[in-house]
Amino acid sequence: MTGPPAPRRLARWDHPFDTGMTEGDVDRLLALPLFADMEADRFPRNIPLRGILRNDARKVRYQPGEIVIREGDYGTSAFVILGGGVRVILKSQTRFAPGRTERRRVSFLKSLVSPFLGRPTPEARDFRPASERTGLMTRGVGTETRVYVPDVTGLIERSETVPLAEAGDLFGEMAALGRTDRSATVVAETELELLEIRHPGLRDLRKYDARFGAQVDSLYRDRSLVTRLKATPIFSHLADEELAVVAKAAEWHSHGRFDWDVDLKKRGALDWDERLSDEPIVLLQGDYVNGVTVIANGFGRVSRSFGNSEHTLEYLGRGRVFGLEEFTHHWRTGEPEPHGTTLRALGYLETLFVPSDLVEKYVLGPDRSRPRAKPSLIPSASSAEKGRGRGRSRLPVLPNVVLEGLVDERVHIGGAAMVIDMDRCTRCDDCVQACSDAHDGNPRFLRSGPRIGPLMVASACMHCVDPVCMIGCPTAAISRDKATGNILIDDNTCVGCGTCASSCPWDNIRMVEIRDTAGEVIRDLEMHEPIRKATKCDLCIDEWGGPACQRACPHDALVRLDLSQGPERLAQWLDR
Repeated sequence: MTGPPAPRRLARWDHPFDTGMTEGDVDRLLALPLFADMEADRFPRNIPLRGILRNDARKVRYQPGEIVIREGDYGTSAFVILGGGVRVILKSQTRFAPGRTERRRVSFLKSLVSPFLGRPTPEARDFRPASERTGLMTRGVGTETRVYVPDVTGLIERSETVPLAEAGDLFGEMAALGRTDRSATVVAETELELLEIRHPGLRDLRKYDARFGAQVDSLYRDRSLVTRLKATPIFSHLADEELAVVAKAAEWHSHGRFDWDVDLKKRGALDWDERLSDEPIVLLQGDYVNGVTVIANGFGRVSRSFGNSEHTLEYLGRGRVFGLEEFTHHWRTGEPEPHGTTLRALGYLETLFVPSDLVEKYVLGPDRSRPRAKPSLIPSASSAEKGRGRGRSRLPVLPNVVLEGLVDERVHIGGAAMVIDMDRCTRCDDCVQACSDAHDGNPRFLRSGPRIGPLMVASACMHCVDPVCMIGCPTAAISRDKATGNILIDDNTCVGCGTCASSCPWDNIRMVEIRDTAGEVIRDLEMHEPIRKATKCDLCIDEWGGPACQRACPHDALVRLDLSQGPERLAQWLDR
């Protein structure tokens, strides 16, 4: 008996970045200085250099004034100039990056009288072209839409800029490799041709070509590493020349999967051991301590073995340090102390390893009673004992089932997660009604979501510190507000492609049909299809008093919390 043939397992390059790339294009790229000196035989047979350029890269063209990347955007690609010139805008006269509009809070008087003005039409929009309302211009449709600045010359004159015009100049690599926001806006100054390399190709070029890897590492040290170290509390007291010494010796490593969010929903079918084994080990309990590991980006799970089982103790985010307790114990007593816990990558993790001689010199110092770093940052003898499981903390501790649930559901990355204590919640839905009232009759969240012990993490935008929804937006309409950290959608530049909604692992972004003020669905002129826009929780940024959902709960059962800073605040809230 024969059945249908078994489906073939998908291969890496079944979906190339650009199906239009040809062997002739690859030949042209290999003639460029950046790639000509690469040793093709150093690449694995299944990941050849030609294959990377053919499948993980694409050629893109820009017209003068078009924005290539924008400060604050997230992206997974780096760019190489093939022809033409770009301008890197380091400092603009405006607080907001070009092509992004500012959200303003409604007046206090309007917020008072709005409940008495009657229910407005849900999702009503001013449907005049964006160019009439904001001065923005766009070209293209759908995911190929681009925002451009009509007066690019004026923008450049009014800003502090750096030109890039050499064929082979590389930019955008740090955000692409480190999964961080873009640090500057880049606009096309002339007609421009770029090679865009997506993350897997960039990663493998860096891995298998030592010269390219050294170039990227050098750029990272020059452009980002000192800034990263300066933002890490235990190094913040150092002078610039001391930071440069530490940066020169620090080792940059990445762990885990860059696209961890793609398979998140499948993790629910795995048992505990399978989920744990899916997280790469960075440092193992019992390993020799020869320095400290700084979390540069992403998150790590800290766990300890108890016989045949393993328990999660905490999770570490950007700026936190692993191994400092054991290192400090050695510094104080002279007794070597192996790692008392294991560090694993939660999804994607980027670390900086600082060797022991630099930690002793710049963080601890020669006087064992007076560390160079702030004493509050250095583990005390008692906290070191606690870290090794020999002491007890007086602070509230999150139940282990809740802590591991936060990590397994990956909601620990939420910068403003909506947490509901289901033991207190009476299902009155006052929170939903308040959200509806604050958003013209259309609530921006669902009172459902992952259950973690007595808690529910509701289906509301969590304003993640690792916002995968911001990757791939063709117009950068979804962005992070630098002042508040909120993830916001700019209605003026949202083209309704749905990229953000399909990227959110928790389905917290929804596509809605928009209407005019008379309540009629707005349709496009060509296809007469309803125009849709992305909507989500905006933390009531336009309102006074903060999120309406939290203010409306009569039982103190709902809170918006920054879970990315650790579980302590949630533990305190549960212990109230």
